[in-house]
Amino acid sequence: MTRDLTKGPILGGIFRFFLPLLASKLLQQCYNVADGVIVGRLLGVNAFSAVGCTGALNFMVLGFTIGSCSGFSIPIAQAFGAKDGNALRKNAGQLVWLGVGITAAVMLATFLFTDDLLRLLDTPGEIYDDAYRYIFILLMGIGTSVLYNVSSFVLRALGDTRTPLFFLILSVTLNVALDILFLKVFRLGVSGAALATVISQLLSGAACLVYIRLRVPILHLSAGDLRPDPVRMRRIAGMGLPMGLQFAITSIGVMAVQGAVNGLGATAVAAVYGSNKVGNILMTPLECFALSSAT
Repeated sequence: MTRDLTKGPILGGIFRFFLPLLASKLLQQCYNVADGVIVGRLLGVNAFSAVGCTGALNFMVLGFTIGSCSGFSIPIAQAFGAKDGNALRKNAGQLVWLGVGITAAVMLATFLFTDDLLRLLDTPGEIYDDAYRYIFILLMGIGTSVLYNVSSFVLRALGDTRTPLFFLILSVTLNVALDILFLKVFRLGVSGAALATVISQLLSGAACLVYIRLRVPILHLSAGDLRPDPVRMRRIAGMGLPMGLQFAITSIGVMAVQGAVNGLGATAVAAVYGSNKVGNILMTPLECFALSSAT
């Protein structure tokens, strides 16, 4: 269901857009919270710390991805508000290439630099192997996060914040179920928690694409829409990448703190990781209101 935000009272429109977006972002926080809680309960404090000590690195990459995808959707929202379906579809076509580019860049950086970054963060030796496996699987599967965030932000650019929320509820539920299955039944350790997250994100992103294909004809792209357009791509990237970099730059300070905490051992890492989850949840409403206003 699309909603034209150019009609009616502006503040009311933003507020109606904001509430489902807030619910979606809170559910997204549940991915890592679920991983941490289930890992801690089933595998113990060291495994919980292994998930926690990668939080800053994960926050940097996911923040860049989510911020960029949010910015990429702004030209689509502008075209939708201007009733320019042709420009809307061409903008959406360029998002495909930008998403592929971000995915390839993150996967290459993950393959080359994960070990160096974890050592730079002074990851405790007793949890290093688990931390490496967890973050490596998550970041090598970043394409699933890009898929969901691109498709969901495109829907939100059309004023539809409810549909991505429904698919995210399904994804979080599946993530919890897979966490328990992979950890308790298959005994895959922290690798199972990472795989559960990647698989659940893949399915939520695929569900968004199927919904777009079936219910949003304005986003049915032709071969011409998917043809790379350097000028249009640079314009879209000029809106999205600065938003992504703003999220990523903020995380540099978080990584510095994470490195200092890691030097205190696994127990300190677990304590800070748990409290950070609470802090992230409390900051979510401010972030969501900013994203709603941008759209």
